[in-house]
Amino acid sequence: MVTLQAGQFRHSPKVIVHREFACHYSPVLKAAFDSGFKEGQTQIYNLIDASDQSVTLLGQWLYTQRLDVHISEIGHFEKARILCELWILADKLRVPRLQNTILHQLEAHCEFANVVPTSSIRYIWDNTSPGAGLRRWLLYRIAHHLKTSAIINHPERFPPDILLELAVYTIDQYSEGSRLGGIAAFNIVDLELKVDD
Repeated sequence: MVTLQAGQFRHSPKVIVHREFACHYSPVLKAAFDSGFKEGQTQIYNLIDASDQSVTLLGQWLYTQRLDVHISEIGHFEKARILCELWILADKLRVPRLQNTILHQLEAHCEFANVVPTSSIRYIWDNTSPGAGLRRWLLYRIAHHLKTSAIINHPERFPPDILLELAVYTIDQYSEGSRLGGIAAFNIVDLELKVDD
């Protein structure tokens, strides 16, 4: 058994999972637990920047390959935020299968709830690189589902670096659509990461 610990304090929430599951899905965890470093000796991996919810969901997914975020206990934006945090955690641990699952769940949830998680934009941009699937998904949601009044009423959520990336995305989509005779089609499968079986 190994321990995945959220935060940086000893009393932070912990998730205990079978070592085989953690190492099978994450090459980062495998390298850490097989090393001669602290993680290899203690079999505890400290996920310093991860939230309690994302570490709990990671543990759940390692066993079931499913995510069960109960919307009755939290709001629609909170569910989207937790899923975005989990995508970033999965990126750090190099778990592309989980990242793909999250993107599909985010898209379904935001489509159903008719929301664009604008309050998560800065967090996503601070923790991903240009071209990351989560960024591209959010750019799509903003460009195709957000009213311009949301940008005008909440300019603090759209700093210049984000607006620049949004402008480039929109121009690319327009150009691609012009070549195809309409708006460029969006397919979430195009954002999926390659998974080695």
